[in-house]
Amino acid sequence: MIEHRADAAETSGWTPLERTIRTCYYCRQPYRAAVDATKCERIHEALAALARSNGDGRS
Repeated sequence: MIEHRADAAETSGWTPLERTIRTCYYCRQPYRAAVDATKCERIHEALAALARSNGDGRS
């Protein structure tokens, strides 16, 4: 997903709402499209669920 990340030049013209919907809630990485930020969030959630099911307490 690294190819979908937005750089500083791309994010400079974004409104606060655009920045919010295009940024992963967990790692705060901005993406070019909201759908990519959602995919990143789902990866974080899946890893956290896996960690909880393994009982190691990491998220």
